[in-house]
Amino acid sequence: MFDELAGAKPAPATLDVITGLPTIAGAADDTATSAREQVRPYALAGQVLAALLLVAAWMLLGLSRRREQLLASGLGLRPLELTLLAALEALLVCAVAVPAGLALARLGVVTAGPPTPADTSVTRDQVVRAATGAGAGLLLVALTAAASALATDRLDRVSRLGRGRVAVPWGTALTVVTAVVAFSVLTVGTTDRATTPLTTAFPFLVAATVAMLVIRGTAWLRARRATRARPGTPSWLAARRTGPVVREVVALAAVVAVALGLFAYTLTVRRGIDEGVADKTAALAGVATTIEVAEDFRAQGADRAVLPPLDGTTLVWRRNVGLPPGEIQVPLMAIDPTSFAGVADWGGSGDLDAGRALVPRLTTRAKGLPAILAGDTHLRAGDTTVIDLDSVSTVPMFVLGVVPAFPGSETEPGTVTVVLDSRRLFKLVPPDLDPRHKGASIDKPGALTSLVWSREPASDLRGRLAREDVATDGVVETAAAARIENGLVAATWAAGYALALGAVVLALALAAGLVLALRLADRDTVSDVLLGRMGYRSGDLARARAWELGYAVATAVVAAVLAAAVLVLAPSSIDAAAGIPPLTHPRPEASDLLWLLGVLAGLVLPAWLAGTLLTRRRPAAEVLRAGE
Repeated sequence: MFDELAGAKPAPATLDVITGLPTIAGAADDTATSAREQVRPYALAGQVLAALLLVAAWMLLGLSRRREQLLASGLGLRPLELTLLAALEALLVCAVAVPAGLALARLGVVTAGPPTPADTSVTRDQVVRAATGAGAGLLLVALTAAASALATDRLDRVSRLGRGRVAVPWGTALTVVTAVVAFSVLTVGTTDRATTPLTTAFPFLVAATVAMLVIRGTAWLRARRATRARPGTPSWLAARRTGPVVREVVALAAVVAVALGLFAYTLTVRRGIDEGVADKTAALAGVATTIEVAEDFRAQGADRAVLPPLDGTTLVWRRNVGLPPGEIQVPLMAIDPTSFAGVADWGGSGDLDAGRALVPRLTTRAKGLPAILAGDTHLRAGDTTVIDLDSVSTVPMFVLGVVPAFPGSETEPGTVTVVLDSRRLFKLVPPDLDPRHKGASIDKPGALTSLVWSREPASDLRGRLAREDVATDGVVETAAAARIENGLVAATWAAGYALALGAVVLALALAAGLVLALRLADRDTVSDVLLGRMGYRSGDLARARAWELGYAVATAVVAAVLAAAVLVLAPSSIDAAAGIPPLTHPRPEASDLLWLLGVLAGLVLPAWLAGTLLTRRRPAAEVLRAGE
């Protein structure tokens, strides 16, 4: 046995270990897995929303055929027959939509997908899934048509028998469901909200409830205020015409309000996640590149241990300490206040600015060593306590302020990080721990570790340090690696998917507005001719329809703004990495309102132009003959 041990040779290093490929592959797999988990709720929400908007659009189209269905029901056509007719009509739409959807999906992957040379050809499984989705959509349309046909048939029979109808309290039911879902989501822990299934339904229900309240409130105000428009003007004509199609106008306002509300919310979510990722990266890494420099700044005097070695860098000393009464193994950061603020990463939202404002105050005189606490602690600004260095030596501390996060505060585990002025700390620690004195070594128990922080890439920083005779073989940490290892890159992908979902919802809202514009033009075919003979110009008739559509869309924009405000002000439910402070919140900007106003103009202006063209191209004789 002794001979075998004495003659043993170390195991040779494999190429995998030398290149670090397993680590790279593992990080990539973790990132992809995290991205899938974060995207899944948005994908589910998109599918549910698409189904709901499909039903809404079909119902909007069905409302325009209410008289036709009443006539068919009165002539003896059964609801099942009406359902089959609706399914046959939708079958052609699905036959065109499925290949078009596959083509658009492939185009989206190629143009906006991840930068990968992976094959994007359409497989048999994808065709089967698309066909299954089309079948589900066709079935959904058929069921919707069946419910509408049954309701129409009953309405026809009830109206002939002279009995009253029973109204379903849809508004009350929607409000109750929204309240229950909101309570369920907001009572879940912050770290679990992003994965809760109800979180996907929460924004939709809030937008729908706010839209319902705004539409009802607007209708109530409008019913109690007579129009001030001068008789004969387009706005007066629009007010007179809205009555016969009030259901269509309400349906459009509801669909557009929900769509715009969700689109505005996705804008704030995308911005919030992007800024939140920047904040969390700053808390995790502190700066773009960090290099541990071990002994190079020890035992060489005060300036060498405190001042930055290069322009654009700063020197940070770290170790773990105790913070009585019960917090042990608390990370401590000793920084140079004069250079730290200009080098450190302060995130993107401004949530870390409170810590930056406190950095210059670390040099002020107080009853104890001034300190910034970052994280969760029982201490508050103005409190005094002590820092336990090694259960024997303590340093008095005065709390300047408590912030949720600070650059580099999440580099090491701990509920709270203590930030101090390194120059003042070195004066209070025992001589064997003071890195300025000769004999100070990193091997001593409790010794502080020195790190150089820089905004430069690791290769550039290493080159500059080598030219200054500073060792560069220490541990290197980068902000890019921190983003990957903690799932923040995946969060940005999920944010992009959410914004794409909002854009699809916006496109569906525009399509719904076009459907109503065509519906209004079809409704006014005969009346436009008669009003034209009475002296109305085609432009005035088109503007009247634009006023009708504008009323619905303006109501929807107001509802969307209020819905987005409610979602933004509610407790955050978008933080995919809530365990890393600071918490991510939706971030609204004034440009979001410009988007909504642009949609208002983008719906009303085409409707006016289309109405003008249709009115001018209608032969009066043919229209009147068809009306007979």
